Amino acid sequence: MTSRERVLAALNLKQPDRVPWVESSVHNTLAEKILQRSDFEKASVTQLFAMPGARIPPAILEVLAIDNLNFSVAPPRFVKSQNVEEMDMIMDGLIKTEADLARIVLPDPQSDDFYQPAREFAAKYRGSGKALCITTRMGISNTYLSMGIEHFSLQLYENLDFVVRVLDLFIDWACKAMPKINELPRPFASFSSPG
Repeated sequence: MTSRERVLAALNLKQPDRVPWVESSVHNTLAEKILQRSDFEKASVTQLFAMPGARIPPAILEVLAIDNLNFSVAPPRFVKSQNVEEMDMIMDGLIKTEADLARIVLPDPQSDDFYQPAREFAAKYRGSGKALCITTRMGISNTYLSMGIEHFSLQLYENLDFVVRVLDLFIDWACKAMPKINELPRPFASFSSPG
C-alpha cells in the first residue's frame, strides 16, 4: 500500500498493511538534527499560525516512515512570543480586556486567495503517494492562548461572557472556513483539531 492508501484504509475502518504513522507537525530544528543538514524545504507554520502553510518538512520523509504531509489552514493566535532555539514559544496572550477584542483581525475565510497556498501544496505533492492532510483550529486553543492560559482560567470564573465572546470569534471563523477547506483538491483528507 502507498501511504495514502494506508491512511485512507484506516479512516474507512479497513485493515491497512500496517498501522499508519500520521503526524501533525515536525519542527524544522528537529528535522535538521535528524537529517543532519539544513538545506531542505522548511515547514512554514509556526506556533503563531500567522499564515497557512506546511507543518512537516517534506525532506523528513527520506528518513522517517511518516505516511502524511500536513498543511495548516488556521486563524492566527494573538500572543506574545519569544524565539527559543529557533522555535516560537508562546509566552502570554494579548487579549485581556474587551478593548483588546479589536486586536483580533482574522483573515477572510471566504477569500479564495487565502486558500491558494493549500492548492499549490496539493498540486506539488499530489503524486507523492503520501496522505495529504489539512488541519485547522475550531477555537478553544486559539482562545486560551490568545488570552493567556492563566488569564483565560480566571476569566472562566470572573467573566465567562468575555471568554465566550473571544471563543465565538474563532468559532465563527472556523464555521465559515470549513466549507472552503472541504472544497480544496481531493488529495487532501481534511480533519479538524478540537482546539
